[in-house]
Amino acid sequence: MNPYYFIVLSAIPAVALILLAILRNKSEEKEDEHNSKYPKEPSEAAKREALKHPNGWVYALDAAFEYEEEVPSEAILGAWKVNSEGKIIGDFVPNDKYKDLDELFKKE
Repeated sequence: MNPYYFIVLSAIPAVALILLAILRNKSEEKEDEHNSKYPKEPSEAAKREALKHPNGWVYALDAAFEYEEEVPSEAILGAWKVNSEGKIIGDFVPNDKYKDLDELFKKE
């Protein structure tokens, strides 16, 4: 076998691995960016609110709408389920319709 072919053939798997690592890293960065928008744990305020809404939901809102009475669905980050005792149960459920308002205003 020609030594040049050997070098090229042995370099192809290395290039493929490098490309996979780059793609995986970009995917993880995107996932981290997406996840950083959502609360990891309910705040103390969310826990107090849960006590007022047994068997319901506690919603996390975009900061721009935190004190508003009417909130568009795009401004709701997501929610936590509340059990019959008024305690938050389970993981945070992200809202697929949420739009980052900072990003919306940047585009205009």
